[in-house]
Amino acid sequence: MVRSSRSDSTSGFDSEFQSLPPLPHPLNPGFEIDAGRAISDHSAMSRSSRAGSKLVRRFVGSLLSLLALAVSTISTAQETQDFPALSDLKGKFEEALAKQEQPITDLNGSFSQALKRLMDSETAKGHLDGVLQVQKEIEAFGDGSTFAASSFLDRKTNHEALALLRTKYLSERERLWRTGAKDRDDLLKSFEKALLALEQEQTRQSHLDLALLARQAREGMAQDPRFNGNEPLLPGSDSFAAVIHFVGKGEVELRHKGERLSYRNTSSDRDKYIDGSSIEFQVQPGDVIHVRMRATAVFRSLIMTIESKAGDRAIPLALKDYRYLGVKADAARMDPKVEDLLKIDTRPDPGSPDGDMADMWNRKSISNLSRTTAEWIKCGNGSDWHDYAVIIQREMMLSVPSE
Repeated sequence: MVRSSRSDSTSGFDSEFQSLPPLPHPLNPGFEIDAGRAISDHSAMSRSSRAGSKLVRRFVGSLLSLLALAVSTISTAQETQDFPALSDLKGKFEEALAKQEQPITDLNGSFSQALKRLMDSETAKGHLDGVLQVQKEIEAFGDGSTFAASSFLDRKTNHEALALLRTKYLSERERLWRTGAKDRDDLLKSFEKALLALEQEQTRQSHLDLALLARQAREGMAQDPRFNGNEPLLPGSDSFAAVIHFVGKGEVELRHKGERLSYRNTSSDRDKYIDGSSIEFQVQPGDVIHVRMRATAVFRSLIMTIESKAGDRAIPLALKDYRYLGVKADAARMDPKVEDLLKIDTRPDPGSPDGDMADMWNRKSISNLSRTTAEWIKCGNGSDWHDYAVIIQREMMLSVPSE
């Protein structure tokens, strides 16, 4: 499915993958119909920065000349079984739609470029499995013009960098699709009104064959996959209000995208344990959770899950999800870059909770999914802070079964 948007910002995707080129400055012609009559105008906007201003919300295009042409060329159309007015009207619509969906077209190009860079990297390293997986994705994706969410989601990979690229692409595409919903609907409605006006004009002129052609074109838009809202998009929401629930021994600090997350400790022995739940925050694929810990106890362990406020989504953190940043990370590492994190292979050791910690975890108000699948990690020893980072990926966002 080709999806469109009035937003031109793909800077989030680009900044994560070596500053891909900014989007061009699209013009955005379109349609506005008033009582079956067409008026003509062209509007344009340009971007002020890569973070970008939004695309114009209304599309204004020229239809009056097309309707006049429909009347003036009736005899020729009847004789040749051709309908130039309808063809020209469709051409105007396709041109407007292409301008409207330019941000997604550019996102497709950015994704393709990122895949090629990843292919070059894996080739240079001699990683055959990596090369084969990236090559498969490049071939399946093509230029993105035939994108369908269902087939994209059916493709699985265990290649971490590729999985993250796909997650970022899906999140950005979904954002652009949702942002452009009103403009997309306005454009479709205007086109359908123009087709109806053309149908009525041909009917009044007793050109029934031409009127039927206009009607068939209008009714066919209901089956156009570019406007088909019934295709499943992404599983669940790509962003949701969440809380971090955790149990640990010693001291713990949490950060989300570089910002400190405060939490409440309900442990009866706060000098020794933390039975914590963070403040609410918005989580989405590509986010980085930064965990700082320090402890000198024997059972210096931590377990953590992220759950939606609605209780229907969970991100139970496993041992492999944590990346060890080292001791006393400097300020620059408080908000680590994803591309830097991907180069880190060091993981923490498995943790061993004492009986009190295990009991706290079992009594927390969380889902059974989180309780049984999150894993304990062991904190580094000593009075210094040890730093860990978690990259949130779409595959980690699980639906919570009814309990």
